[in-house]
Amino acid sequence: MTIREILDLMDMAAQTFIAWIVYLPLILFFQIPGFWIIVSLLIIWQGIRTAHHKRIWIPKKLSKMHVKGDDFARLISYTILLLKKLEKIAHPRGTIYQHHPMLLSFNGCMMALGGCFLLFPIGTSIVPALGVLLLSLGMIEEDILWMSCAYGAFTIHTAHVITVLALRF
Repeated sequence: MTIREILDLMDMAAQTFIAWIVYLPLILFFQIPGFWIIVSLLIIWQGIRTAHHKRIWIPKKLSKMHVKGDDFARLISYTILLLKKLEKIAHPRGTIYQHHPMLLSFNGCMMALGGCFLLFPIGTSIVPALGVLLLSLGMIEEDILWMSCAYGAFTIHTAHVITVLALRF
């Protein structure tokens, strides 16, 4: 199978899981110079695509790569172990709201906003990174509780940015 065929079989939650894996290094290694720019741009791009209800974008050369069945099975087995651990803290809550197109667009906008906060760090970058991580976790597990925590993190950081900018002028 090619990587594009695999991504076409995934739903939006699985694609969010891929984005979540991309965000995880930002939380762990946000001190590395220049690394946060690349990841922030990826977060913004994925947020915009999610807001427009489009699939994750990957370069054509990468999408045409073939994955062996054994390698793919090994990757899925690791993913299942990780998802079982995640289900201990996050499980489907408020699933009636999760499939509404407006919520998906709002989550995409929040993800892009979190990427903008990471790209132009005013104050701290750990709060928006945590917000993006919580939003992705809520989208993966369809858990409105974690998504609400992410909205709270974005609200707190927005208030912080407004306060810092107001005090500078």
